[in-house]
Amino acid sequence: YYQDNLSQYTQPERRKASHILFTLPSDADTETKDKVKAEAQTVLDKINSGSDFSEMAKLHSKDPGSADNGGDLGFFGKGEMVPAFEESAYSMQPGSVSELVESSFGYHIIKLISVEGGESKPLETVKDAIIESIQFDEVENDYFEKVEAMQTIAYEQPDSLEPVSAELNLVIQESKLITNAGGEGLFANAKLLNVAFSETVLEEGNNSDLIELGNDHVAVIRLVERIPADIKPLDEVKSMIETRLKQDSITEKAQEKASELVKQLTDGKSLNDLSQEHSLIIVNTGAVDRQDISVPREISNKAFTMPREMKYSTTNMMNGDIAVIVIKSIEDGDSGDQALFDSIKTALLQNTGNMETSLSILQIRSDSKIVINTQLLRKQE
Repeated sequence: YYQDNLSQYTQPERRKASHILFTLPSDADTETKDKVKAEAQTVLDKINSGSDFSEMAKLHSKDPGSADNGGDLGFFGKGEMVPAFEESAYSMQPGSVSELVESSFGYHIIKLISVEGGESKPLETVKDAIIESIQFDEVENDYFEKVEAMQTIAYEQPDSLEPVSAELNLVIQESKLITNAGGEGLFANAKLLNVAFSETVLEEGNNSDLIELGNDHVAVIRLVERIPADIKPLDEVKSMIETRLKQDSITEKAQEKASELVKQLTDGKSLNDLSQEHSLIIVNTGAVDRQDISVPREISNKAFTMPREMKYSTTNMMNGDIAVIVIKSIEDGDSGDQALFDSIKTALLQNTGNMETSLSILQIRSDSKIVINTQLLRKQE
């Protein structure tokens, strides 16, 4: 296992190099190539004669990313450089200088600085990890084999889970009665619950397909008992119905009373007189705007959607109460910067015009036969 998976226990080799680049245009002719190559060879000869590589890189390299640093490229691994450069760099010994290397960028002179990595960890240091990995692989393989067997047996013998249990030595578990609203344990899982009420399980009475529950858990289920939905006996729901009817009656009467109060206010009766007569609670909000959080949202929303001429209205509150709204006065909001208002108005008009133009174009296209020459478009691209 160690030898077969040696790459897992080997630090990838990385190499540090410097280079001097002599660039070539992609369409360079033979004369240009010869001229650049001769220039590169002259510099290489100077380096081989003892000139400092770093100084030569600063003077002659056309690589803007490394020239100022003496050609230093830092560490790199396999696959990070163009093939010709990589092949040369990985064949060199630290401290050596290459011959001219031609790549798609031009001509390189490469100096290998150092090498790191590439060593394999000794077997003794990774022995425990190998044992753990082998055990995990065995467990995983066993799991998937059993999952496949479970799926096959449950499908081929759809009228029972006993064959699955016998073959895989699994215990068949039985849930309590559940509804499609959910259950306990595994049946709190929405995926399993949906399958439980699927046609295959509920109507056909067959084993389900394999259900993946996550965290390396799968299940197959089947129906044991089904109790059809039924209307609960009146005795069980009588008190709930009575409570609901009482609440509906109270709400209806409150709405009728509120509507009557609005009518009386409209007819000229004062709010104070009505308050004393019906023991009402009056809350004076003062002047408010749309964003005022001191006023319940239900009241604010209703008040700011009422027509200006309407002074009285009602609204339902979240707690079931009915509120009567009395508008005492209305103050127009500040129109703000007129120039800003005019610019917004212009933008809206322009957008409207653009929309009308787009609609006109769509109408023309729908009434016309238009052929688009895609070949011509490709040539232009």
